[in-house]
Amino acid sequence: MANPFINTTITTINILSRKNYEEWCFKARVELGSELYGYVDGSRPQPGDDATAAQVREWEKKDREAKKILLPTITGAEWQLIRGCETAHEM
Repeated sequence: MANPFINTTITTINILSRKNYEEWCFKARVELGSELYGYVDGSRPQPGDDATAAQVREWEKKDREAKKILLPTITGAEWQLIRGCETAHEM
């Protein structure tokens, strides 16, 4: 059984820099796909107070999947800008 704490995602997204944002953004959107991109652009917001525990867990799982795709592509100065973010949308 695979270790769920190890990110085994192979990505085609370049490391984000101040010079390649548009390319990085396009590749990130493709890599995330329609299922996960909503967690980044905010169209799939965190469940409200009326959400069930299962809905919250599912949202947190998908948000974590989106972050696992993006995080390896962000280093250096850009990392300093997102290090306190808790959701993919905040990133």
